[in-house]
Amino acid sequence: MTDVVLAGMSGPSLVNELRACRSDLKVLYVSGYTNGEIEARGLAEGSVHLLYKPFTMRELAQAVRGVLEGGGLR
Repeated sequence: MTDVVLAGMSGPSLVNELRACRSDLKVLYVSGYTNGEIEARGLAEGSVHLLYKPFTMRELAQAVRGVLEGGGLR
C-alpha cells in the first residue's frame, strides 16, 4: 500500500523499483488527489487498485481484500 504522491518519489516510481525485485507484488494506491492529478502521475483509473481519501476502515479492508483476491490490475 502506497500513496500516489510521496516526498521525493511518486508511488508508481516506488512500485516500479519494488517490482524489480518482486514482480508479483500486489499494490493498493491511496490518494486524496483528483483523477486528473492521478493521471498526470502516470496512473489511469481502472488500471490500478486505487482507494480515495478519506476512507473508512471498512473501505480499506474491502480494498485490501480486492487487491489480494483480484487479478489483472497492475
